[in-house]
Amino acid sequence: MYTIFINIIFLTIASLEDIKRREVSNNIWKAMVILCMPAIVFYLIRSGLREAIQYVISAALISAMAIALYLAGLIMGGDAKGIIALSLCNLPGISGWLPIPLLTFMNGAISTLIVIPIIAFWNLYVKLVRGINLFEGYHVKAYIKALCPFIAVKVRYGSIKNVINIKYAIIEHLDEELKTVRLTKIENKKPLSYKDDEYVWAMPLLPFLVFLLLGYILSIRGVNLAFRIAMLLMSH
Repeated sequence: MYTIFINIIFLTIASLEDIKRREVSNNIWKAMVILCMPAIVFYLIRSGLREAIQYVISAALISAMAIALYLAGLIMGGDAKGIIALSLCNLPGISGWLPIPLLTFMNGAISTLIVIPIIAFWNLYVKLVRGINLFEGYHVKAYIKALCPFIAVKVRYGSIKNVINIKYAIIEHLDEELKTVRLTKIENKKPLSYKDDEYVWAMPLLPFLVFLLLGYILSIRGVNLAFRIAMLLMSH
């Protein structure tokens, strides 16, 4: 219970920092590990070699996964550090058939899907109420046109210009002088200049640590969202 309490406290602090600045101090993770480690070591000494091996293997594999996801650009550095810290700060054990840190990440990732209907509703509002044509003047492939309204928002540039690459990422650029859209953050592309009242396609940079906290709370209660969704789909 002690490590669970510490993990929830520090994940909550990190989540608030993530919401505010999309950056999290390394000191949060250091303090979390330092406070949990005595309890972890005491438990491993009492439990024996088998539990120690399980802990080391689990922490190593989950840390490697976090680093790989970061290097692939799928999560931010603070998210990766949070996953690594969580892998070190949990007593050996599984929930169902998965280590709790891994189940936490899975539950957190699945929880982010809740933003899809919110994004879709916003784009519908922009199109129908504000009268903005979502793809007028763009050269985009059909699959991008189909997916983009569910993962990115059409928004006034002036409302996001101060938080670009912090809370939003511009996903449109010039490709052979044609304005187009990609479904990922644009890197090393010819920049576009906008007026404040122009509408642009931008991808929200989610505070993933909020979802990681939610995933952790679900995991320690034995909830596996992937399994439950699979069972729900199979029952129909």
